[in-house]
Amino acid sequence: MRRGFITIATGDKKYHDMAKTLVKSYKLTSKEPVLFAVITDDTSDKFEEFDDVVVIENATRSYMDKIDIMRYSPYDETIFIDSDCIAFNDLNVYWKDFGGTEFSAYGKVFYEDSNYAWFKIGETLKYKNLLKYSIDLHGGIYYFKKGKIVDDIYATCKDVSSNYGSYRFKNFKKPADEPIIALAMAVNGAKPITASVDRFCFLRNAKKLKANFFERKLSYWFNDGCITDGKLIHFGTSRTILPLYQIERRKVDFEWKHKKKWNVWSGCKSMIAAYMESFSLCVHSSRKLIFKRFKI
Repeated sequence: MRRGFITIATGDKKYHDMAKTLVKSYKLTSKEPVLFAVITDDTSDKFEEFDDVVVIENATRSYMDKIDIMRYSPYDETIFIDSDCIAFNDLNVYWKDFGGTEFSAYGKVFYEDSNYAWFKIGETLKYKNLLKYSIDLHGGIYYFKKGKIVDDIYATCKDVSSNYGSYRFKNFKKPADEPIIALAMAVNGAKPITASVDRFCFLRNAKKLKANFFERKLSYWFNDGCITDGKLIHFGTSRTILPLYQIERRKVDFEWKHKKKWNVWSGCKSMIAAYMESFSLCVHSSRKLIFKRFKI
């Protein structure tokens, strides 16, 4: 049975760069790296950092590409990770976390309607009589093992997606993979697992975060507790323009190329470049928001 990680790089070239940073950070921090694949719609990029490259036609370049990994993964057992992540310590612990499941993610199960879940049971239309619980999950990491359950979850995802506007998903007026997959999991009896707080850091929710890829250090405060051995930061695409991502990305690239951390001179140049790129990206992003807000 083949097992491996997978990520997506469809659409804008920035997703190619993020995917490459992710796989390099994983291979540099893992003692025994397993296979790592990328799904893309671009045949011109060789993606040499990856073990397997799956080229798809007619990519939606949307949340549906993430749902379609259930069809496109080249592995029997797969862990998907969003491309806007960087690994700081060995992610192979995820395989132990998800052992014994067919399809899962990090999250929570609610046996009564909850404001923390992505949906309320009574608002799931034809599925409401099938449900015994609702789900909250983190959409940056999914695990699945090919088989009937995954096939059924995929079919439910496609059905819900085709009628998305009829559902009332919390915080997701526009279609997104998280609520669709959460509902499909519940319909088919799959459950998320509770994550140890060191497994991933969602940047938006973290406090007092300190990261240094060279030192394999990732610490942050979450739920009033201090985590000192974090495994991964999920930045979120909109936050990859920040200096933190630009700096740590450059550390990953430098160590990948030179097999060592940078010296003072190289570090100074890289830090300046990171801040300059971050400033440029932030200005560009602000202009886009202004144009969108005022329909310029």
